[in-house]
Amino acid sequence: MALIRTIADARLYIRLSNLADTSSLPDVEATELLHIVPVIGQALYDKLNTDYDTNNVAGATTDAYKLAHRYIQRTVASLSYAAELGTYQALITDSGVRTMESNNMQAAHSWEFKALKENLLLKSAQGMELLLRHLFTRSADLPEWTASNEYNQYNQLAIRNATDFDRYFKLYDPYRTYHLLRSIITDVQERYIIPIIGREMLNWIKGRPDAIITVDNVAIDMMYSFKKAIVCFTVKHAMVQQSVRFSDAGFTILSSGSNEEEQVSGRTDASLSKFGLMRNELEREGQNWLKDLAKYMRGAYAGDFTNDFDETFDTAFELGPLAPDNATVPVMDSKNGARKIFSMLG
Repeated sequence: MALIRTIADARLYIRLSNLADTSSLPDVEATELLHIVPVIGQALYDKLNTDYDTNNVAGATTDAYKLAHRYIQRTVASLSYAAELGTYQALITDSGVRTMESNNMQAAHSWEFKALKENLLLKSAQGMELLLRHLFTRSADLPEWTASNEYNQYNQLAIRNATDFDRYFKLYDPYRTYHLLRSIITDVQERYIIPIIGREMLNWIKGRPDAIITVDNVAIDMMYSFKKAIVCFTVKHAMVQQSVRFSDAGFTILSSGSNEEEQVSGRTDASLSKFGLMRNELEREGQNWLKDLAKYMRGAYAGDFTNDFDETFDTAFELGPLAPDNATVPVMDSKNGARKIFSMLG
């Protein structure tokens, strides 16, 4: 079964014209199994399917399960139709591939087709962002989610959604870009953050809304230094591992290696030397933010900086490399700056 079962369900999130209620849906079940279950877990997915009739109702609601159901539908409807646009545009017949036209309706132009697909993918990514926010905001009301391995994987991340990442480093197409950056964020936490502040301190700070200390009568949020360090190192490594672009609209990972439209937009390949300078700057900034974070944590523990942290902060500090009696493991750099990369600079 699937969480979108009728054309009426899909119409709630996509404008569908000249489509009868009896028309067949795209393969929404495959979309959910590939893109939703790896996020929410099998147990919550099964419960939402079981409670489909209860959750699939119109009108305002605050019920955690009903809202999750709607955000999933919003994500899946757009993604499923985007995936099958080609088979709606072109038909497989006994005579080969044909495009359907009539006297009253012509087939879409290629640019219209691409614009529609991009819009559907954007709406799907926005739906996934809303779903992730909801899952964490209402986690206490979704026990199947918090008991899942999928929750544990997301809960390891210090930056859990695109909106949060975008606060510290501007992203273009943020929802799609963030999902492609998640594995790099995990690597950054293991490679840079934990060797400096320790795993216990990482767990202490990453789930907090803020971490305010007072330095020279000025309130400073350690969370800012913490997340700025993570995004700098993340973008730096994304530049090596992915095809990326920087522009006034922000940083993004290209959707494919085929850039046939890029010259039309006036963008050209960045030189490797300039890209190397950018990577070096991101490394420098990340290290500086990380040094600031370590300084603030040491001062907070020593009582030099006023704070209202409880004993859990002291415990996390004493178990980590920042404590005076513990050795700090140096940060390692993969020295990938010279690797050939294919990226774009707007």
